[in-house]
Amino acid sequence: MTIAEAQADVRRLYRGGFSGPLVSALVWSAANAVYQLVSPGAAMAALFLGGMLMYPLSAVILTATSGSSSLPTSGRSAVGSGPRCLAPRRPEPRRRVRR
Repeated sequence: MTIAEAQADVRRLYRGGFSGPLVSALVWSAANAVYQLVSPGAAMAALFLGGMLMYPLSAVILTATSGSSSLPTSGRSAVGSGPRCLAPRRPEPRRRVRR
């Protein structure tokens, strides 16, 4: 799988990235409403809790809008191999040279 194919998979899966900004806007709007109606402290708590729920809510929206909310597990993904590419390699053991 090439990088371009992996990027196309991610774009297809996340539908161009619309659910994340949508959920973020809803969380900020809710925090603003709490600020206006209750208090600044309650608004910070709403923003904190909403921030923790951003990814799960985005996944729910992705699942509800036709399809899964996770990358396919079959095959090797170029995106999934990223951390392994960045991890340091173990040094090879030194070989003794006979003289």
